[in-house]
Amino acid sequence: MVDHQRDAAGGTVIQRLEWHDQRNSHDYRLGPLTFQVVDSASPAQSRSVTLTLTVTPGTITVSISPARAALSVTQNLTVSATTNDPAGVSWSISPSGSGGSFNPTSSQSGTNVTFTAPSSAGVYTVTASSVTNTALIASFTLGVTDLAGVYTYHNDLARDGANTHEYALTTANVNTASFGHLFSCPVDGAVYAQPLWVAKLSIGGATHNVVFVATEHDSLFAFDADASPCMQLWSVSLIDTNHGGLGGETTVPSGPTGNLVGQGGGDITPEVGSQGLR
Repeated sequence: MVDHQRDAAGGTVIQRLEWHDQRNSHDYRLGPLTFQVVDSASPAQSRSVTLTLTVTPGTITVSISPARAALSVTQNLTVSATTNDPAGVSWSISPSGSGGSFNPTSSQSGTNVTFTAPSSAGVYTVTASSVTNTALIASFTLGVTDLAGVYTYHNDLARDGANTHEYALTTANVNTASFGHLFSCPVDGAVYAQPLWVAKLSIGGATHNVVFVATEHDSLFAFDADASPCMQLWSVSLIDTNHGGLGGETTVPSGPTGNLVGQGGGDITPEVGSQGLR
């Protein structure tokens, strides 16, 4: 809106120019703004000027999600940053040249970004940097393993229980502040067999790290090892007709008296089924 008055010579003097626009502050970074002034003379005269408007918050903040992560080589992870920087954040991984990638490489606050882990195992740092002030960052430590799977009891035939491909867990971060219960998955019986784990297994057209769990009810479950809340991929009965049973098989009852197993101690109750996976 323009307010004006005529001077003694009949000209027009602009007293005030007001500019109104419905865009929010995030849109101003997309391009320059053109201001135009038109007087009320006949014929009308106008002048315009193009200016760049930069909206910068007083104090820029950046935070990142997740706070930490562990992946298999080339596995994807969804990351996001929260910031009041209208220009958003840019993403990077260090050491530089490690091969990890982001899609897209920059993002607005709260926008999900797909990160693909490097093809080499190791410990990396994922960083989100303010575009307006690159010194303002948020980051998390990422452990990337090339372990193909845990295929037997205690990890290997030596039964030593050692995972020599562990990069995420250390004596420094396994503590009550940063290590603990993430989620749980329901099953139909007690679990005495060691769960087994396979990296990047294709199930139903999607790739998952999968944990296999056998129960004393003679069932076998496959769960996504990373999804929270729990994601069951499939489950089967190991004693039904599809897996060698004749249709009437049941698990073996257990108890301190009058049963075939568990007499006295009753340590495996109320039934005995699958005792191991390999």
